[in-house]
This record gives sequence, C-alpha cells and structure tokens, in this order.
Amino acid sequence: MSITSKTLIKGPDVWTHKDFKHNLDWISHWEDKEIVTKINQDLNAILNKKDIREKLQLQFYDVLTGTPDEFATLIEKDLIRFGKIIKEVNIKP
Repeated sequence: MSITSKTLIKGPDVWTHKDFKHNLDWISHWEDKEIVTKINQDLNAILNKKDIREKLQLQFYDVLTGTPDEFATLIEKDLIRFGKIIKEVNIKP
C-alpha cells in the first residue's frame, strides 16, 4: 500500500509511489473488467467500513474509494497536469 493522495498526512514510514522502482507493465494484464470490478467492489466495501477506515487513518492513510473508471480518469488528469508542470520547469529524466 502506498500514498497517492494530494496531501500526505504526516506519519512514520509512509511510502509514496515515487518510492517504488518497479516496472508496472504487468498492470496491462488486468483486462478482465469483471474481475477488476469485483475486486474494486470488495475493496471499497472493506475500506468504507467505519472501523477499517478509522484504523487506516490512525496509521496516517487518507482513504479514498471509487470505481476503476474514476481512478483511470484521475490518472489521466494527473498525467496532463504534471506533464505541463514538467515541461514548464524543464525537468529532464
């Protein structure tokens, strides 16, 4: 589990996505929409339980739930937004 939110609640040993050095090409194999939808629904149900949410928040997690399509839209918008910033400040790999 890692942080993807706009704000990071202060806490010890909280990873962000930048901490991961893995190649994420394996994500493209998640093409079975039925399986992805079922996993998403189950995870949302768990994460929306009051006791689970409170325990995660005590561990400095900001819990967000949604659909796979909403997540895809978020990623697309972030790519556009951060792409503009990267170009504006001339960040090179």
